[in-house]
Amino acid sequence: MNTISIVIPAYNCANVIGSCIESILTGELLPKEIIIVNDCSTDNTKEIIEELSKENNIIKILETNTNSGPATARNLGVKTSKSDFIFFLDSDTKIG
Repeated sequence: MNTISIVIPAYNCANVIGSCIESILTGELLPKEIIIVNDCSTDNTKEIIEELSKENNIIKILETNTNSGPATARNLGVKTSKSDFIFFLDSDTKIG
């Protein structure tokens, strides 16, 4: 069976990242892993995704060392993915 990873670059998205992740978790297609790459956020994005990862073990959090932009964040997520297919979502996207 094929597996899916969803990679989400996250930068200062505290106001939307929770609803993005919830839309994935409550959707019909549950991925093997949700990889969120925190790109040096300066708001409380990190705290929100850490709390959500405690509640669901498919959420993986990666951190960049410097703010590098969404392309670099996506590439980091791809390198760590363990799935057959990878989907990219922006942090303000909701599924369904």
